[in-house]
Amino acid sequence: MPNKVEFIWKDHELYDIKFDGETVCTLYKTNQGYWTLRSDSSLDSEIETILVESLVSDYWELLSEAKIAIRRALKSYSR
Repeated sequence: MPNKVEFIWKDHELYDIKFDGETVCTLYKTNQGYWTLRSDSSLDSEIETILVESLVSDYWELLSEAKIAIRRALKSYSR
């Protein structure tokens, strides 16, 4: 069975990352505009590799497209 990585939205540009159902770290955007991972304990190198690989997956393309669509909808709504 493949490992399951989930990104659970918590707040603006802040996500909990779950690995096989267990929260392993938080993904957030720094003040400099870079995405970074934060964990209360050190991440296993295998888990870290899987997470980094998932960050460049189709999921992020879909998330980016969704954010653009949401921005457009909000702009048209506020007119």
